[in-house]
Amino acid sequence: MLSRFMVLVSCLLFVSAGLASPQRDAKTFGERVYKLHQYIMAQHEVRTTSKNGGYGGIKGDPDFYKQVNYYDKKSGLLLSMIQWEIKNPENVHTIEVYIRDASGKVIRDYTAAYLPVRRKAPFQTLVGFYDNRDNLSAYRQFDASGDLLLEECKGIWKGKKFRIVYEDYEVPDDPKTIPDETERAAYSTCFSKLPNHPGKYIDPMAEVAAR
Repeated sequence: MLSRFMVLVSCLLFVSAGLASPQRDAKTFGERVYKLHQYIMAQHEVRTTSKNGGYGGIKGDPDFYKQVNYYDKKSGLLLSMIQWEIKNPENVHTIEVYIRDASGKVIRDYTAAYLPVRRKAPFQTLVGFYDNRDNLSAYRQFDASGDLLLEECKGIWKGKKFRIVYEDYEVPDDPKTIPDETERAAYSTCFSKLPNHPGKYIDPMAEVAAR
């Protein structure tokens, strides 16, 4: 989700020209996320809301982008979000697209985020999977190369509030190695229905073929 990478945008705002180039497949992923957005827009009657946003600091631009939220007009459900650069309105700064099941719950999301400078390809490309059952909400997130970045689960476990979060370097290779017994048992319940790899959904336009 958006809050998970806004801090990283601020940190990389004035990234050095000497840094490594983005992943080779990031550019294609970003383009495919936008195509998915266009496809979904054509399938719905849409209403939008918008607000300006940006970055602080001495060299920041507090009005760098215009954030537009796209809703299904009938249900009111959020379909996608795009931050458009204000000075270059054809440029997407950040895009998020949400895939929902028949009941309206989000089951997958796609994100591509560009730096304010050196924007040949997104610096962040994400595909996320959701599962909600047994009073638990689980989320597993990958990048456009299929690498696992994040696992999160929260809700009620055996009558108590529960939350676990694993960054990429913390994800256990085998849940049996989790030392805490409660966390180990909850982990298996949380993530048993989520994929270990994006599979076909590493291409956002696989959503079109699945419909």
